[in-house]
Amino acid sequence: MREYVSAALCGALVTLVACAVSGAGAATAALAVGATLAVLAWATAQLSQDTEAGIPVADVAWGFALALRGRTAPGRLLPLVAAQVVGAVVAGLGASLVGGRLAATPDVAPPGLGTAALLGVVVGLVGGLAAVLADLHAQDAAAGLSGVVGGALLPGALGSAAHPAALLGVAAAGSLGWTTALVTGVTVLVGHGLAGLWMRAVVAEAEVL
Repeated sequence: MREYVSAALCGALVTLVACAVSGAGAATAALAVGATLAVLAWATAQLSQDTEAGIPVADVAWGFALALRGRTAPGRLLPLVAAQVVGAVVAGLGASLVGGRLAATPDVAPPGLGTAALLGVVVGLVGGLAAVLADLHAQDAAAGLSGVVGGALLPGALGSAAHPAALLGVAAAGSLGWTTALVTGVTVLVGHGLAGLWMRAVVAEAEVL
């Protein structure tokens, strides 16, 4: 239960940060979301065990890449997804009720669906590789790379693309359309999966050699 509460809180925190910087420039969004993810990766890495990575508690997208490497059980991901989405959406609704800066209309309009989807895959690839690096070498700060890349490539309300649950939270706050949030979130997960498969193949080839 503590793990799911932590996952919900992580989803809420990334959502609030993303809402707060949705009207800022790309550099601000990249640094804010990237730093938040790096801190959360460090905090949740303390939950890691020999057979289970802790960082999927912060961002379940990382779990998609790590599950392919056997560092987390696939059955663990769905409850974490649910917890993070609940936390993110509740935070987004709260931001919309509070209004003001936390639910501001972004100064930068999101790109079209096709562009968002393509860039989402790129963000996912970076995120998956960063998650594996963070898990392998305990370089927790590396997990923040996906947030930096996401904020730089997808400014405005899509700056939280590295955390798919937070995208839904930002949509709940009214700063992003639901369709854009869903499409981008799915493609980010696809990118994480591709990164996981790539790393799995690299490791298998290295073992053969």
